[in-house]
Amino acid sequence: MWRSQRRRIDGEEVRLVSRRKENRYSRWLVAAPSCALRSLGLPGDGIYAARRFTAGQMLGEYGGREVCRCPDGDVLPQDAARVDRLLHQGHNKLLMHRTAAPGEWVVVDGEGGGPPYLQLTNDPRGTGRGANVQLTDTGWIRATQEIPAFDPARTLAENAASEILLTYGDGYWEHWGEKQQQQVSEPARAV
Repeated sequence: MWRSQRRRIDGEEVRLVSRRKENRYSRWLVAAPSCALRSLGLPGDGIYAARRFTAGQMLGEYGGREVCRCPDGDVLPQDAARVDRLLHQGHNKLLMHRTAAPGEWVVVDGEGGGPPYLQLTNDPRGTGRGANVQLTDTGWIRATQEIPAFDPARTLAENAASEILLTYGDGYWEHWGEKQQQQVSEPARAV
């Protein structure tokens, strides 16, 4: 069970995400503007550790709406058009991962997903920082090193080491690199 509360830190609105455990909530994650994206001159949110995580600890499951199931990791022909349409509409939070059933995969759309907001995890590509988590085959996010706790008394920039970063992989960048290039080369049209 998750709970999310809004508050302001360093002049920015953030969401403190807490996890219920044994009749009480403990701080788990913080959703706030991304330091990694800001270092690239881009807007957007990121997710930070609200508590210290050690290597091997699970942070949570990448949640969202199930788009389709894929036996043996192949998108079925009847689902391919829907997945392609979502990609071309700019859904950059699509993720395919294995389910608990052997040989079955699922495509999840993390756009608009709720707590614990792990779909806000950004790739460190181009930031000079490395990933500190990895995605398991079954869609859970696991720490690969110690991640320090976000300190609400400090600025976002001072909390940059607490941001959770995941390498998306070459397939993601092949698709989105082409899409970004098309957007840059296409002139804006008046509406």
